Amino acid sequence: MRYVLFCLALVMAMQVFAENPVAYQPTGLDTSSIGLQAAPDVVVKGMLGSPAIHTVHAPLTSIQPAVKEDTVKEEEPVIQPLILAGSGAIAVGTGLGIAGVFGAPILIGIALLFFAAGAWLTAIGWRKLKDEPKKYKGEKIAVINYLVMGIVGVAASFYSLYVLFSV
Repeated sequence: MRYVLFCLALVMAMQVFAENPVAYQPTGLDTSSIGLQAAPDVVVKGMLGSPAIHTVHAPLTSIQPAVKEDTVKEEEPVIQPLILAGSGAIAVGTGLGIAGVFGAPILIGIALLFFAAGAWLTAIGWRKLKDEPKKYKGEKIAVINYLVMGIVGVAASFYSLYVLFSV
């Protein structure tokens, strides 16, 4: 059984190499990115002027890397870390606010501190993002932060009105 599996693997490998001539090249040598210059074909006549003419293809003479004009890589922008920190603070503040509604009211005060920190961090991150837009990304996250703060703020306002008038 091992012999059959070995033969099957060998046949599959031979078929892959037969279909993919690039597989014979060393690692890192990509024919699409280099310019190959071949020597001209050489015509060889038979001995003593016989009519047999053979064309011999000379091997490659040099390998020169192709010059691409767009080789300058621009750095991909990264997410502004202060905006992410603001998102974390807002998420913690939301969790503490919900826990404060159903549990200890002191947690609502702590949630307000986290919301203030989240708003402050998001505002600083937004300003840095606007100063260097090619270096940073995260504008959508900052907008979501502000939306969450607004929605939670409106809900907190209605909750405080409910508590005030339900007595």
